[in-house]
Amino acid sequence: MSNQDLICNITSLGFQGEGICRTDGQVTFIPFALPGETVTATITKQQNNFRQAKLLDVLSPAPQRVAPLCPVFTLCGGCTSQHMDYPTQLKFKQEGIQNNLRKIAGIETTIKPVIGLAEPWRYRNKITWQIMYTNGTYQAGFFGHKSNRFVQTKVCFLAPGFMEAAVQALLDELNKTPWLPEGSLQQLVTRTNQEGQLLLVLRVTGDLPSDGSALLEALQLKVPSLQSMVFTNQGAFDEDSLNTGRYIESGQSSLEETILGLRFQLSPFSFLQVNHAMAEKLYDYALAQALPAKDGTLIDIYSGVGTMSLIAAQRCKQVYGLELFSSSIFDAKANAALNQIDNAHFVEGPAEITLPTLLAAGIQADCVLLDPPRKGAHAAVLNAIIKAKPERIVYISCNPASQARDAAVILQGGYAIEACQAFDMFCQTAEVENVITFIRSNP
Repeated sequence: MSNQDLICNITSLGFQGEGICRTDGQVTFIPFALPGETVTATITKQQNNFRQAKLLDVLSPAPQRVAPLCPVFTLCGGCTSQHMDYPTQLKFKQEGIQNNLRKIAGIETTIKPVIGLAEPWRYRNKITWQIMYTNGTYQAGFFGHKSNRFVQTKVCFLAPGFMEAAVQALLDELNKTPWLPEGSLQQLVTRTNQEGQLLLVLRVTGDLPSDGSALLEALQLKVPSLQSMVFTNQGAFDEDSLNTGRYIESGQSSLEETILGLRFQLSPFSFLQVNHAMAEKLYDYALAQALPAKDGTLIDIYSGVGTMSLIAAQRCKQVYGLELFSSSIFDAKANAALNQIDNAHFVEGPAEITLPTLLAAGIQADCVLLDPPRKGAHAAVLNAIIKAKPERIVYISCNPASQARDAAVILQGGYAIEACQAFDMFCQTAEVENVITFIRSNP
């Protein structure tokens, strides 16, 4: 064994699920190792106060270790927790939320057990596949663990089986017939609804094709559930593709999804939680926390296509959804009309501006609901919420670290934590969706 190799006793897990051992006065992070295990590892990176290592062998496995289903587990960067049994995954995420609140915000509060799925596989309604063109052939896969190294695979146990089949059908068609310039397809997004209908978004380099209808028709012979194809040359899939017009589509313009009894149009680039069953559990819980009475007013910040705003509109007097992207506002208003809801209002613009404008117009929120992106809420947004003095704040986040940072600001603004409940939106990964309910403690 070289000087860079170690025999380690794993004592705990890091925030990303890495095994942690302490040897020679240093902390070493070893992905895919579990507490209670003795492992061999080789050092890959040395920092001033910690080391990173690669797992070589598990000398004494923990009882919680299970055989991963995925053939490219540890190579693909998509899942990092398949080696843990499911109860261990849920406990790890619960402890991670507690540690973030304690270490980042100095908060000690009760963290309820994470709500999980009965079947934590094949749950994603959206998958982004990386595409590699080699020796005249397209292949699909994902980026490697903590790298941009391409890992080829035909399976993903987070995707419904029919989604995998659609990806392979597209690649077979492109490898057989030159529908696109050679090597131009770079990335593929597959989206589906609860009815199993499919929408494909293809990111290509160079000019967009003038028409994709012929390729769509050829694929529909193999994949009858395929409803639509969209081509874009944007560097990322988001609402900006709609704002700049750099896309073309063939087939119907959107899919329809049903969430807690309401119908929603799912356009190619719109945001929707990737786990339908868990999203319904989360939305139902968050709105019960936000709206203890039916005569209240809710302000929903980062409202997106209006999913939670419109569900909330059935449970309170009026709702105001605040959203930055004009395309999301358009979809939200269309979804309100689709469901014949007239007490939900959508306002475009930065929340730090639109929220004070609503207050100046005499609109007082009983509760503010916010579900910001991973980086958390902007400081100006948090300040605007605190100045609005709602009785309740319900904060949904997919990043416990940024949520803990923002929670400290909210507590300093005169609020206390009433409840903290997490949902396993991203099974088999280290990620989790958490809901913190704040109540106003200072007048």
